[in-house]
Amino acid sequence: MGFAAIIVAAIALGAPSDAAVRADWAAHGQDPAIRYLTLDAVSKQRRENWEKIVAFVVPSTSRGDNIDKEVPVRVGQSNAYRIDLSYLLWSVDDLSKVLERYPYAKNDPASPLLTIRADWLVAELADARVSKAYNILVFGQQNIPKTDADFLRLFGVAEDQQAGQRFALVEGASQVNLQGTRYMERFNARGTSLWRTKDAARTGKGTDPMEALDGGFKHDGRELIATSTAVSPSRGVTGLKFFYMLANGDGKAVDVAPAGLVEDHKRTIGSAEIVNASSCYGCHEGGFNFPQVNLLRESLKLGEILYVYDKHKQAEIESQHLGDIGTRMARDNQDYAAFVTSTNGLGPVENAQLYRRGLADYRADLTLQRAAGELYCEPETLKHALAYASANHIVMPSRVAGLAHGLKVPRSVWEDYFLEVKAMMEVWQAGQK
Repeated sequence: MGFAAIIVAAIALGAPSDAAVRADWAAHGQDPAIRYLTLDAVSKQRRENWEKIVAFVVPSTSRGDNIDKEVPVRVGQSNAYRIDLSYLLWSVDDLSKVLERYPYAKNDPASPLLTIRADWLVAELADARVSKAYNILVFGQQNIPKTDADFLRLFGVAEDQQAGQRFALVEGASQVNLQGTRYMERFNARGTSLWRTKDAARTGKGTDPMEALDGGFKHDGRELIATSTAVSPSRGVTGLKFFYMLANGDGKAVDVAPAGLVEDHKRTIGSAEIVNASSCYGCHEGGFNFPQVNLLRESLKLGEILYVYDKHKQAEIESQHLGDIGTRMARDNQDYAAFVTSTNGLGPVENAQLYRRGLADYRADLTLQRAAGELYCEPETLKHALAYASANHIVMPSRVAGLAHGLKVPRSVWEDYFLEVKAMMEVWQAGQK
């Protein structure tokens, strides 16, 4: 069986968009780089919001620079949205790696899925606690940065930049660092800029950034944000994409920043932990968050004197810490806003709020009605099928069986047992004929 025959067979049976997907894929020459993200499993009243979320997340997970080619394209009036892996710079192998965790259909690399649930993909990219999907699709399996130095190099940034190229400040009254102080630095490179923060759990001897204005103090965690220029030719707009990484105090990549050090005050993923990259999308609503207080500048206003033994080092620190960082941030945020609006028509704050709601929506426990919708059947049909399973000693997990009695099933349980429930439904349907 050839690739085309195999991949069509891998489409989930019964999905409303199946016919439209097959026709569209045929019209595109059954190109292996063409895939489809579907919202068939999302109720009609939630679908418009999810369409906007997907339109933002997919280009944000691509290192490409043409926004128009990266935003998923709706197929006719169906609930399927075409993506082209070649424009997104996602390899077939990398997507297959991500789909190893796909719970709603089996993905065989030799016969890869043509359709993927869009809401699942957004949630999978969001939670680095359980999935490497974000790093895999943004960087590729072979290029995932292991350290923050790797991350800088991937974006063409030299860590040892001189004055005029690198800017820094010590922020006071931080809304992220629990003890209120964090070190922030900005690196410049052609076509990009990169911000890195350094956070210490305790400010004291050896851990106070005010005593090490060059950033050479002991700390416990780092957050990195790189920007990359992207263009919407149809709108004549140039914007900035943001890419994210977390690291420990030694610069080694981590997926989660501990809640005892820093806090996601938006609870993007449902907890205080900062999780790459969802917390970054959620917390940075308008782009870069402006520092609350420049501690060095405030100290000088109060009459303190900056003194460094090396006069050239002092001049460098002054130029790095006392410049106008706010204007640079504002310009970057304008360009980020242009990128977001080019993807889904929303402003960046509204977009971030919608993104958080979408993640909560996907994680929510399922009712009988919602579970039936994800199986493309009526609630009574699922209820009868569960009764059939019980009468014929087909074992169903207790939480799934409880749907027939008005109970809800957690999303994690539903994902784990979805294929078993679907198989049971198919057995029951065959017996009705």
